[in-house]
Amino acid sequence: MTDSQAGQVFFRYRDKTVAVVSSESNLLDQITELFPGYLVRSPSESSATFQVKRKKIGWLLVGLPAGDLSIATRSGLIDELEFAITVELLSAPPLAAYIHGSAVLVRPDEAILVLGKSGAGKSSLALHWCVNGLQVLGDDILRLEPSGKISAFQRMFEVDSRRFKKLGLDKNASPFWSSLSSEVWFDPRGYGGWASGAHGVARVLLVEKNVSEKMKLSEVGIEEALGWLSVSLMPEGLSAGECLDDLISLVKHARCFRASIQDPAKAAPTLVDF
Repeated sequence: MTDSQAGQVFFRYRDKTVAVVSSESNLLDQITELFPGYLVRSPSESSATFQVKRKKIGWLLVGLPAGDLSIATRSGLIDELEFAITVELLSAPPLAAYIHGSAVLVRPDEAILVLGKSGAGKSSLALHWCVNGLQVLGDDILRLEPSGKISAFQRMFEVDSRRFKKLGLDKNASPFWSSLSSEVWFDPRGYGGWASGAHGVARVLLVEKNVSEKMKLSEVGIEEALGWLSVSLMPEGLSAGECLDDLISLVKHARCFRASIQDPAKAAPTLVDF
């Protein structure tokens, strides 16, 4: 970061630009690592500005819709900034539907979409697939296109640090590596990377935790799959009623399965090629 750029960074997604202002250039360098695909150098104007002010103990984050927030730790500051930036960028017009899930591209225009509750293994599956060379469409956030296809929202993965270390990943794959943290950010660009453009979904998986070591797969119909997708829509985007035709288009060309798994590492090879 040059002296002329020190003090602020800008992110642009579609027609929305967000600025982050801070006197700590190393903090700004870290923030740019979260959304590298959306970093811009000279925006005409910003739709939202978040300012970070250093305090004697911790930081003050200014510009949040709910009001200024005092934060004690650097990791907490990064998490709050990531969330605030994400929410602002997702509100970029034209408003779209966003799915809380993970997805990878297995063949041209054939993606696997993974849905499930927090902690079910969505991010862990995407991490394993990406490390083994598959292109990622997203972790946690996917954009539903009017055609029923999905496209990437390129934000770093937040993954379990134990799984990160178990895979033997280079610490350089995480812009915020810390041996003390239970979760770390993962940059897919050094592995399978990001898939560009919008892609059709070949398989939808609803992943559930299973105490048994034996993985269970059962195919379900369109109506049940639509129910999963409806509850997986993020509140920052369109509602299920507003994008129902797009949801139907998504599942109409996909096979949908309920997958009950214990260990994402063991399940990943089977789920990507069955």
